[in-house]
Amino acid sequence: MINIKPSMILDAVCYFEKGIYFSQKQWMIKEQIIITEDLNRINTGLVNDCLSMSTVSLIISAFYNNENLDTYNLDDLLYVFENIHLVNKVVRERITNDFQKNYVYTTLEWLISKYAEIYIKNINKLKQNHFDLYWEKEIYPKVQDNIEKKKMALEKVNIKSILNNICLLKNINTMKDITIYVSFMACPTAFTLYNGYLDNVLGTRLDNMLAHELMHGFASNDLINQYCMFMGSNEYLKECHRFLINDMHSGDEEELVMSAEYYLLYLNGTSKQDIYRYVKQNYGYNLPLSVVLFELATREKKMIIDYNSWLLNKFYRNEIPKITKSYIEDLLGNE
Repeated sequence: MINIKPSMILDAVCYFEKGIYFSQKQWMIKEQIIITEDLNRINTGLVNDCLSMSTVSLIISAFYNNENLDTYNLDDLLYVFENIHLVNKVVRERITNDFQKNYVYTTLEWLISKYAEIYIKNINKLKQNHFDLYWEKEIYPKVQDNIEKKKMALEKVNIKSILNNICLLKNINTMKDITIYVSFMACPTAFTLYNGYLDNVLGTRLDNMLAHELMHGFASNDLINQYCMFMGSNEYLKECHRFLINDMHSGDEEELVMSAEYYLLYLNGTSKQDIYRYVKQNYGYNLPLSVVLFELATREKKMIIDYNSWLLNKFYRNEIPKITKSYIEDLLGNE
């Protein structure tokens, strides 16, 4: 079962990044800019420093087991940072995937050494200025409207098939009930939470978002190392990797997850032509490996089981063709 809920405390965490780094408003929607300007006027005196909203949100959701984040208040959010050593212990026990451990454990160390105190100060500032009341009046109605639209969209796609296929690709027996939290302040980003994910209010199509976000955390350290070596094999791939990390502010698992997302949509009935058209319109030729891996996946006679192992075999056996821009242009064609 899929539950879709709002979360005031995750909106607060996302506001810290959006408000502090307001110079990046070219990535924000108009309503979000207006509300951020409002909140910045109300909350003067915030410490102008924070960590990645996606990683901090993942830590919070892991600590609370991704439960009740729709009802928790600023005191519950404050508890996380006031008890960061307990949080560190619990989260390290729950986050065990190689790739996620790399950035989550580092963020936990930063929180312990410095940043937990900054979050405590900033959350207290939000409490003092009644962020919860502002959120309830100005933000919650927008989130709730989008939640209703997402629920309606869910009824039109075969989500059960996607979830079953995710289990096969991640080589797990089953998937628990999934809770999607929706954030206004996260726009335009969606990212992984513990046993779920945080969506934004921009869209209502959830099949691609579920396929993408729920695949995160599948890659082993070995696979990431193979990926990084491959992306250094020619100048075109080096520039594409730079674009992914520096311009898209993403991570080394992203292209591997994207190829899985395309494959899951393909298995669920989306045509290859539609997927290539989507890729070309949204990413151009900047994420070429995701396209090539998807193409290789579609050529398999049987459904892939254990995507991590399948990809490792492709790298180890040198079964991935040399990728150039002209090769990707030919693959995508005029779609």
